[in-house]
Amino acid sequence: VQITFNHLDILSSQVAAHLSKHGAVPGSIAGVHAERDARLIINIFGTLKAGCVYLPIDPSFPRERRRFMLKDSNAKFLLTGATTDGNEIEYLLKDTGCKFPDTSGTPGETISPSPTAPSSPAYIIYTSGTTGNPKGTVVSHRALSNFCSWQNDFFNVTPSDKAAQYAIPGFD
Repeated sequence: VQITFNHLDILSSQVAAHLSKHGAVPGSIAGVHAERDARLIINIFGTLKAGCVYLPIDPSFPRERRRFMLKDSNAKFLLTGATTDGNEIEYLLKDTGCKFPDTSGTPGETISPSPTAPSSPAYIIYTSGTTGNPKGTVVSHRALSNFCSWQNDFFNVTPSDKAAQYAIPGFD
């Protein structure tokens, strides 16, 4: 799938507006449960635009791990575009109260991202849980920005460069 930056902006604005309409405020935690495709990126950007903290939930994770992450993080919203196994997602949607908005119609207006302090959380990742239950780690906007700046400097990234992302979204 190819998507322009303009269309990404419009679709992520729809997600942000949808979250706001359902009561999300800056700092709300929103689970992002999607396959590694355009919808995942749209959901992450929309969550950040709404000022929310995104919680990446890989659909390949075992059901109990996904449930644990949502409960442990106190996520109030779940954005999903992933194919799931039966009633499990309905249970999660019922508990978290939010479905992915319909983006098949005419795109709406774009919205500006909510102002966020550098120290405020951007996302939460969970450890592998090899020693028991997984543990959530909060990553701030400052840490994410510093990491991206470091990568750009270290690899001397220019506008003509292209890069592939092989790690799952929940990997730091």
